[in-house]
Amino acid sequence: MRAAASRWLLGGTVVLLPLLEPRGPGQSAPVDAVAVAYVVVALIAIARSRQPLHLPAMGALVLILGASLLATVFGLNLPAGMLSILVEIYLFLLFLCVANDLGGDPGALRTVLVVWSIAATAWAGVLIAFQLQVVPAPLEALLVGGGGGPRAAGAAGNPNLAASYLLTSFFLLFVSPWPRQVPARVAAAGTLLFAIYVTGSNGGLLGLVAGVPVLAVAAALRRTRTPAHRLGVVGGAVIACGLVLAAALVAGMPRADVLDVQALAQQERGGVFEGSIGRLDRSVGGRLAIWSSAWHAADSRVTIGVGPGSAPEIPLGIGTLKRGLHNDYLAFLIERGLLGLLGLVALVAVLLRWSGRLLEAVVPDPEGGWLRPAGLSAAVVANLVVATNHESFHFRHVWILFGLVWAVSRLVPEPTASPPARPEVTSEELGHVGG
Repeated sequence: MRAAASRWLLGGTVVLLPLLEPRGPGQSAPVDAVAVAYVVVALIAIARSRQPLHLPAMGALVLILGASLLATVFGLNLPAGMLSILVEIYLFLLFLCVANDLGGDPGALRTVLVVWSIAATAWAGVLIAFQLQVVPAPLEALLVGGGGGPRAAGAAGNPNLAASYLLTSFFLLFVSPWPRQVPARVAAAGTLLFAIYVTGSNGGLLGLVAGVPVLAVAAALRRTRTPAHRLGVVGGAVIACGLVLAAALVAGMPRADVLDVQALAQQERGGVFEGSIGRLDRSVGGRLAIWSSAWHAADSRVTIGVGPGSAPEIPLGIGTLKRGLHNDYLAFLIERGLLGLLGLVALVAVLLRWSGRLLEAVVPDPEGGWLRPAGLSAAVVANLVVATNHESFHFRHVWILFGLVWAVSRLVPEPTASPPARPEVTSEELGHVGG
């Protein structure tokens, strides 16, 4: 009974993920009312069950919490630090509950994927409707954050957070068995992509560019037949990434000065990407100024950190920084010190290891056909890239994504010396394949 209740609450949480307005105390949101209830019910069910409690990525999470506590004690703002720690504990518990609730249960995983895909497509439609100003006034008043401006936020209240959610949902669509028919699947994907576009989030576009190649690598791996071929695909992908990075560093970066960014932004103003690339000069310039000021002002405090959530309190001359760092990796270093950055790097390594197992995996769909979970890997990579432009560590949907990745990885058999042949998908089964 409790297991059924927890699944219903998890479904409700997934449906309400973008409903973040109006804000409550401590940056709480309407979705948290359902999410907290889910965590409580799920923890009770786990405690009363005879199943083993799984603690995925626990080493990295404990390291992050330890660094956060240390930085809070010696930081700039004790209340802000304690609030951040409480939020992190809540998100960690949400992640652990999702992982334990869904791990090894293909039916429950399938349900969550379907619910997420349907809800995300509907929310994307609402976001687009906000932007086109066709939402009825009562609904617009209920879902604060209506359209009309150059960047849509919808019920999320933050365009960048909305873009991260939509980006994650787009890649989950490649895994979900819904919709079954290809035209409907294309329509859902197009709706999500257009919704990402109207958010005007450059981080969202960058995450999309990073995630799509992951799907291409996964498709190539699924077509290989020998370990040597798989190694060749992986090696080629690594070399390609290295060449792109080297080309950017050697050729692009020295010439990509402020004037180049301004010229690119000016070129797009009045164009198709006016809401994103058209404001690139302000976006890049603002972030560089924040990062530079915070880095120099933090100085020796970087060793332990100024405290989680305390970057706005960093002293600058006669005032303070007064804003977040818009970069998770820099934020972990400055706010939680070297130990905190080490914890984040450890978490990223674990996430990439789980994601790597899903690249060429094919898992059975309880309703028939096969699911290809590489879209989850692409979603993880995309969000890790988005984290270079936004502090997405506290996004609720990101932690549910992490739980899904671990749960699906539990369904993938351990590699053997002679791996079983992957199933061939016939034309009749195409309507049942997720991605």
